[in-house]
Amino acid sequence: MRTKSSATASVLNDYLKLKNALAEDNDANAAAAAKSLVVSFTNIDQAKLPSAQAKIFSEISADAKEHAEHIGQMRVTLSTKGSTLKPLAAKYMSC
Repeated sequence: MRTKSSATASVLNDYLKLKNALAEDNDANAAAAAKSLVVSFTNIDQAKLPSAQAKIFSEISADAKEHAEHIGQMRVTLSTKGSTLKPLAAKYMSC
């Protein structure tokens, strides 16, 4: 396990990479950052957290891991849906 500050910095760094990749519509970087985020959450030693913080962290990390594991597929799905909806949007906007 990493030190507390190192592990926390990794979570924050990977989160920011994921946020930026999503903002830039970069599917590959978003998927890679999501995988790194899952690993970073795993590197947090919950045993070293006070019980109240450990409970909150456990809930947040479980939710974040679940979303991160599916982020790549979600981006592909949204991209496909966007391509499908473009003609409809163009027609609607021209009315």
